Amino acid sequence: MKSKTSFWNKSLVRYFFNNIVWLALIYFIGLLLIHIPALISHSSYIDSFTLQEYTIEDTITYFRQLGSLQHLFTLVMVTIIAITQFDYKNHEASSDFIHALPIKRTQILTQGIIIGTSILFILTAVVGLIIYLLTFGLAFELPFAEIMTWILFSWYVIFVTYSFTIFVGMFVKRAVLQALFTAAMMLLPYITWVLSQFAASTLFVGASSFTPLQSYGFSRFMESLTFPVHILSALYTGYTFSIIFWVIFAIILVAATYMLYNRHHVERTAQAFYFDWLHVLLSAWLTTLGMLVFGSFMSIVFSNWIVTIVSYFIGLGLAYLIVEMILQFTPRIKFSLKSMIAALVFALTFWIIFFISWHVHFSTIPNQDDIEAAYIYDSRYHLYDYFVLQEAEIIDENHGYSTKKSDIEYFHSVHKEIIENRSNIFSYLSNGWQYYDASNEVNVSYRLSNGDFLHRTYLLDDDEMALYDEIVDRVEVKNILDGIINIDAVNHVTITTYSDTIQIEGTRSAEFVEEFQNADNRDELSLAQIQTQLNPMLFVDVGFELNGIDYYYWIGNQSISYIDIYNSAIQSILLDRQEAANIPISESLGLSYSGDVYIANLSGEIDEFVEAIQNDTVEEVFEAYDFERVKEESLEDVFEKVNDAAFDGNGELVLVYAPVYSEEFEIVEEFEDLYDIPFNNTTLNILGLED
Repeated sequence: MKSKTSFWNKSLVRYFFNNIVWLALIYFIGLLLIHIPALISHSSYIDSFTLQEYTIEDTITYFRQLGSLQHLFTLVMVTIIAITQFDYKNHEASSDFIHALPIKRTQILTQGIIIGTSILFILTAVVGLIIYLLTFGLAFELPFAEIMTWILFSWYVIFVTYSFTIFVGMFVKRAVLQALFTAAMMLLPYITWVLSQFAASTLFVGASSFTPLQSYGFSRFMESLTFPVHILSALYTGYTFSIIFWVIFAIILVAATYMLYNRHHVERTAQAFYFDWLHVLLSAWLTTLGMLVFGSFMSIVFSNWIVTIVSYFIGLGLAYLIVEMILQFTPRIKFSLKSMIAALVFALTFWIIFFISWHVHFSTIPNQDDIEAAYIYDSRYHLYDYFVLQEAEIIDENHGYSTKKSDIEYFHSVHKEIIENRSNIFSYLSNGWQYYDASNEVNVSYRLSNGDFLHRTYLLDDDEMALYDEIVDRVEVKNILDGIINIDAVNHVTITTYSDTIQIEGTRSAEFVEEFQNADNRDELSLAQIQTQLNPMLFVDVGFELNGIDYYYWIGNQSISYIDIYNSAIQSILLDRQEAANIPISESLGLSYSGDVYIANLSGEIDEFVEAIQNDTVEEVFEAYDFERVKEESLEDVFEKVNDAAFDGNGELVLVYAPVYSEEFEIVEEFEDLYDIPFNNTTLNILGLED
């Protein structure tokens, strides 16, 4: 005869199973709907590609993109299933019945965990098997190892999410609160960090939530503490040791759940929280976040200090009321002096830490001995984009930086001087997102010997413009093509000329970059050293694709995207386009319709000429090197030489002309009007030709 304990154990198993079977079925169908139609559609899509155009890596990337959506779905469903499974403890009758059974509390919890996780694990594995069998009938191959990795990672997401949810259930007694608190436990630290940056971007000059603060170490730390962010990033950055951390953390949560479940011998189901302090803490924390959202938004809208300060106070009060309505499940809330004082103390503590932290942020300057590479640049030089590309290992880590000791000393001293002019945190206060003149923006960037990056942005005052001018003179612009180390990631190049734009797509764009780098000999060419604006307009934008992620590099300032005409790779592109589209190179360089073209034979004086255009006026340069206007009958010979790409950066034959975009474009200013202007302040173009 079977024992009563065995009977009740089986009854408990049936109870847990029946409680979640329909939710588990929804989870199963959801996984199928996310993956199967998408994979079939993807198969139809790639039927049009050849094997050379579409690879297994592309399929894996697509599968992982689907995985990111599926894992978010898993997070939600596992949370709902775990809450539903143990919801009995939130209802007095169910709780009394379950705990009156002749079964230990730990055994009840164990059976629930085993039933819940086992069903989810099995259903996930079945979906993985279906996907594997499906690949035999599709136009692409999805490696079995990738499917197994997906199954194991899904199990990992299930286990950690399930552990979070049942642990939270030991603190709250309502299903909605359990879901809210589970999300809060996963996301609150990261949300607090993001909202703090958002508030700082409205309060301080030089703080932005949309460009890297280069607090990468701390940002990544916060991301690693945020499980939903972690699982999404792991799909693209790889399955790192952070997975081990989360598994260990989940095991600790399960152990703590057992301990707490054993302690709760009397379930007070009429109350929302097992512990009053948790209600107070959660209320204070959420109230502070609500204050940040309301105050920051009003600061942006009105950009007035009085409105900003008042808005944060109003936001604190409104947020407290809304949070308490949610936590108490009624608009007729019971005011608690303890929770109100806690909210005020929490908010005050936040502001103290906030201002101290941002003061440290702005006033921190690393020890010079710890700096491995550095750069300081004005608003023209958008190094922000490089950080992302360097992290993706597309751009060389040194690109945009200088490792010269003299440069590091200079950048470090300038940074010190900027900080010395700002004695306290209030020196950095702004007034909302004002439309300011970014021409006095200075950015300081360091790469430290420990691998960390440090980036700061400052807006200099009018009395600091002498320092700004000094910085601008020191800036050495670098072309993005120089720093590309993963050429295979290039999938798009756009070259802008005076006449039109040239689009280079796919593998040809990568080939162009490789040819450009191999042919680069600017250091040996005198004319390649002159200011960018004195060269014919050839500006480049580059698009990248790596592991399914698109990176489009739009420089923002053309002086940094300049490529010189003396590189054989760009000459080849212009020659091909000239033949295919009948657009002469002379037109691309703004020469065809220019009414002012001057020529000189420098006879070995090319270096002296380059130095002269840095210091002398146009008239002085023309007189010193005997420039003569090209006669109408000789222009055709000049154009023919240009259209044959007979360029020479060290050539003795030099053209100077006022570039014109098209035949309809009218010259506003006569060439002679430029004679008294310093040559390097004009937009005249210089072109070296073979003699």
